Amino acid sequence: MDEPTGDTNSNQQWPVIVNASLENSDVTRLLQQQHKTRVSDTTLRHTCIFPLSGVAFMIVPLNESLVDWPPRGESVLDSSLVDRIDKFLSVHRNCYLLTTAALHGHHEMAALSALQNKFMDRKLYLLPAHNASECVQSMATIAKATYKPSCEMIRQRLCKLLANQVSEDIVLRIISRLGLSQHECLVLQQGRGTLGRIALASREELLDCSLDSDTVDRVIKFFEKNCVIV
Repeated sequence: MDEPTGDTNSNQQWPVIVNASLENSDVTRLLQQQHKTRVSDTTLRHTCIFPLSGVAFMIVPLNESLVDWPPRGESVLDSSLVDRIDKFLSVHRNCYLLTTAALHGHHEMAALSALQNKFMDRKLYLLPAHNASECVQSMATIAKATYKPSCEMIRQRLCKLLANQVSEDIVLRIISRLGLSQHECLVLQQGRGTLGRIALASREELLDCSLDSDTVDRVIKFFEKNCVIV
């Protein structure tokens, strides 16, 4: 079985195990367009499993989740569904429940609330979806984001983004002490980027940031006086 690389390109084919109950469904047809699907009658009803990511999804139509539909008074979950979800949670480590409904009206929200209350203390993620396309999109996004190489790459990107954001905040905080207006601070930060580049910038480079001559002189004197070391 070929493993996808760390790239999260949507055109990659991922192995997916689909329960036989979904074999002729729109969900499976959509999965087959982009992924390597295998139908199994040994997995739980209405489940899709992405082995490489270790995540499993169960599709639950909200109108099939309650004893009575539409609900009359208290929303009572179907006991067979509760048993199936309990088994789902015991078999799989990372579980997602895709609750489907064409429209999420009052009755659908009541069913969703009943599911949330029942499994509030369990590690189960509920994801509302309107149709098969949204189900497949959610499954593929989560599977790719939790696949270890992709997960590490995303983590690194987020850390880098956070570091850059912190750096930008520090730069703005420091150059605001020059007595510049907020606009001038932003222009200087965007023009030179880092604090080191601002400190080492020549007069011509600072003028290229659309600052006037007097402001440039203040910037140069500030960094000369405070002996900024990069």
